[in-house]
Amino acid sequence: MFYTYLWLRYDGTPYYVGKGQRDRGLVKARHRVDRPHSKRFILIQEHPCEADAFAAEMFLIAYYGRADLGKGCLRNLSDGGEGESGRVFTEQHKANIRASALNRKVKVVQSEETREKHRKQKRLKHTDEAKQKIREATAKRMAAKYGENRVRWKGKKKLSTLANEEF
Repeated sequence: MFYTYLWLRYDGTPYYVGKGQRDRGLVKARHRVDRPHSKRFILIQEHPCEADAFAAEMFLIAYYGRADLGKGCLRNLSDGGEGESGRVFTEQHKANIRASALNRKVKVVQSEETREKHRKQKRLKHTDEAKQKIREATAKRMAAKYGENRVRWKGKKKLSTLANEEF
């Protein structure tokens, strides 16, 4: 079964039109645009064959218009009607895709000097003075955000207020 789908905004206007089968119109994967958070905002119209679904997709995009061309409200970047369903790749094509993907992996090579520098940084601990400065900065930030007399709680036990700074 093939279908066309419309993704709707909260006000009911469409923002994306697509053609699919199975769960294509219900998932975020393989889409440039986010799908609606609720399935209530997805309209689906079934078609007997893929050609009819492509024709309906092209009609809906032409009817509502594309926003990137300044002619409508849809986020689609094409006029629809393209794409293949159920494409079967040859073994050679699969091997080419696999080789391309392996070449894309970037291997980070670090010198021994850089690795040793990173190891030393991981072992560093804050001094007591640095810890106190961090506490004071955090208290100021929290006081500015939540007010001077914000009460600090840990579980059910009251620890202190920021005004007293006894933590």
